[in-house]
Amino acid sequence: MSTAMNNPQTVKLLAKLHEKEREHENLLLIKETSGQMITYFEELALKLDELNEGCVAVSTILRNWQAIFRVISQSEPQETTLVRWSGATKKDAPQ
Repeated sequence: MSTAMNNPQTVKLLAKLHEKEREHENLLLIKETSGQMITYFEELALKLDELNEGCVAVSTILRNWQAIFRVISQSEPQETTLVRWSGATKKDAPQ
């Protein structure tokens, strides 16, 4: 057996076998890491979808503020509304 281990061809084959084993271990690591990356990016995509939905909701609310302020200003007494638009404050409004 020891003579077979000293054979240059056997030594080359063993070196190649160890190299292939390392390659296999690295490929398994790449496969595992790729799976983790897929999971990470899927979760990131879900979070971005949630964030996008939240932004759409905020955008809708902000678009409605103009209508809300218009309704508020229309519900106030006309005289006070006119004074406010002229740049005077509520204290300046005639009593």
